[in-house]
Amino acid sequence: MTNKRRSKGDGSIYKRASDGRWVCSLDLGWHLGKRNRPTEYFDTEREAKARLREMIRARDRNATVRPAHTTLKDFIAIWLEQVVKPNRATNTYSYYEALTRLYILPKLGRTPLGKLSATDIREWQAALLDEGVTGKNVKLANYALRTILRQAIKEELIETNAALLVDPPRTERFEARPLEEDEVVTFLKAIQGKRHELVFLTAIGTGLRIGELLGLRWEDIDTERRFIHVRGALHRVVGGQLQYKSTKNVTSKATIAIPRFVADALHAHKKSYLEAEDKPASNFVFATNRTGAPPYPTTILRALREITEATKLPPIRFHDLRHTYGSMLLDMDVDLKAVSDMLRHRDIATTANTYGHTYRSKKQASAAKLDERFGS
Repeated sequence: MTNKRRSKGDGSIYKRASDGRWVCSLDLGWHLGKRNRPTEYFDTEREAKARLREMIRARDRNATVRPAHTTLKDFIAIWLEQVVKPNRATNTYSYYEALTRLYILPKLGRTPLGKLSATDIREWQAALLDEGVTGKNVKLANYALRTILRQAIKEELIETNAALLVDPPRTERFEARPLEEDEVVTFLKAIQGKRHELVFLTAIGTGLRIGELLGLRWEDIDTERRFIHVRGALHRVVGGQLQYKSTKNVTSKATIAIPRFVADALHAHKKSYLEAEDKPASNFVFATNRTGAPPYPTTILRALREITEATKLPPIRFHDLRHTYGSMLLDMDVDLKAVSDMLRHRDIATTANTYGHTYRSKKQASAAKLDERFGS
């Protein structure tokens, strides 16, 4: 064995007798009760020397010394567990875990972190689109990759964020599809007597998001004064389980007024709940008798699809019930700022953009009224 002795703290380089490969090693002291001595293997002495110099430079500036051939998969695993999980909400962790698992890791996971190029990312996006992945999801995956590589730059593992060099695919701006007034009447008739009638009725009358709605507890509802306190929501976490999470966003946490027909329906539901002998051991408003847990969102979405198909209504998402609520308020000439507050949007511009068609119609109607009054 050929051994290249070096000064203490400079690491070591030697040729391994078993296979002739060159080994570089650097003692970084103790970390969490274990000796930290990264060791890597190369085909040539030149490669080993170059890598050892990189390791020493990283050590001297207190940067993390990771293996030279760390793959994107390796780094994402570390990023999820050590950066995202301790510092972000559970649903944020689940969101990133799903994006990386479904779209990033299958094609880019084995790529060495330091060799990921703009060409790799451009070809990756094109491949996803060819496979039928929507432009929106490819864009979200690109943004997730940018976030991951930004952390790698912060840890001085790479110098360039290659994902920033590639534009994500263009996506068409989403246009809300609320139900028209006659469709709302048809929908309300169709849900009467259905198992999840109260879920849909409350959605139409409050504009709550599906997670907020299924996460409602009895202490969140004041049927006498007709208020709902939005304090949290249900989120699906890794593994598919539902978890209640308190709302941290100031705009999402709010007290909203509810119409009498919703308050009366909730009051009647609570009375039945209290009188039931087999009531669920749970405080969730929409708890099932069998488990005490709220229904899964997928159960509600399936019921919604069955209702729209049976009534020949246009196919809608659950979120379109929220848009229906917002559109109805605007149709009743509720002030745009008030609608924005009731929907708990970040700002009034979000409301105007989301309900562009309805809002434009209101502005046109206002202009027509001026014509009637002052036009010649």
